[in-house]
Amino acid sequence: MIDTIRCEHCVEMFKSVQFIGGDVAECGVGFGQTSFMLDKYVLQSNKKLFAFDTFNGLPYDDIPGSKEPCKKGEMAYCGNTAIIPEIGEIEETLLKHIDRKFCFVWLDLDLYLSTLFAYDFFEDRMTEGGIIGFHDYDFFRCPGIKKVVDEEVNFDKYEFVKNEDTCYFIRRKN
Repeated sequence: MIDTIRCEHCVEMFKSVQFIGGDVAECGVGFGQTSFMLDKYVLQSNKKLFAFDTFNGLPYDDIPGSKEPCKKGEMAYCGNTAIIPEIGEIEETLLKHIDRKFCFVWLDLDLYLSTLFAYDFFEDRMTEGGIIGFHDYDFFRCPGIKKVVDEEVNFDKYEFVKNEDTCYFIRRKN
């Protein structure tokens, strides 16, 4: 099933930051629909879109706390793309980009530990005005995403932008 609402939120947020410095990252590609919808606008902005995923489904079961927790192997659906794929677990693939800056990041990792790691990685790599989006905020299967946002986001550095359709966006303050 294609979740065009989520993709449209991401495109809207990217368009608001497309003229500031930095590249784009999607962490947790799944079917690839968000990457494919962003690709056109990222290319027009002369930026790179890094697509981080195992491309083999979720690497481990999520933390308890849900009636239907995410399980290892789910989300193994993405095919080939013209976008720069970064294949492997997020905890390894992000480390190849420690010197890169980002203007837009979309975190759709489903799992608490992966989302926490990715947020910690990107927190200081966002350009001023850059946006980080979290998918599955307050979604019953992914309680860890809300936990990361509510307990880990540094609101001294970031401001709330939008929370709609389980998509939660924050912007790096200037």
